[in-house]
Amino acid sequence: MKSPYHEEPLTLAQGEDLFSLYCASCHGDTGYGDGAAGGALGQKPANFHDTLVTKQSNGALFWKLSNGKGNMPPFQDVFTAEQRWQLIAYVRQLGKTD
Repeated sequence: MKSPYHEEPLTLAQGEDLFSLYCASCHGDTGYGDGAAGGALGQKPANFHDTLVTKQSNGALFWKLSNGKGNMPPFQDVFTAEQRWQLIAYVRQLGKTD
């Protein structure tokens, strides 16, 4: 599965906004899975810098974001498909940094 949307600078900015509002509390501001709320879940949230995540296809990440995985709830009814692809693009960007 591939994004039907073109990735552009605005895509990353919108993904960053969504991430800050909905994801950073568990996954951490920089995506290391070290957010304050994530520590209380019992299972550490995904670290977007880890090869276990970076080697996954965008389609696999989209599915997990849509349907949930482990302690992470599904976001299919929270975000539009375009917003979920924006988040994937931003998560990929986070995973490239140290």
